[in-house]
Amino acid sequence: MELIYKIIIIISALAGALLSGYIAKIKNKKQDLICPRGYDCNSVVYSRFSKFFGFKNEMLGLLYYIVIFLFYLGTLITSISNEITFYFLIFSSIA
Repeated sequence: MELIYKIIIIISALAGALLSGYIAKIKNKKQDLICPRGYDCNSVVYSRFSKFFGFKNEMLGLLYYIVIFLFYLGTLITSISNEITFYFLIFSSIA
């Protein structure tokens, strides 16, 4: 069962990285995002809160999802200590 959870996390992290990359690409081209009808995603993505300590949120998200993807992919390949796994759990909880 643990293998299934790891695979779900890997797929979710990959999806998050792709979404963050898509947002970064659209923002760099200064285009409008595709949103559900009746909503305005651009007001969120281009707001003054779209940065955290000077870093763009989509880039921080991309970095986070790549780290999580690589970590859990690594757990499929090799054994990782419980201590390191615990630190990643804390890191993920904070994120």
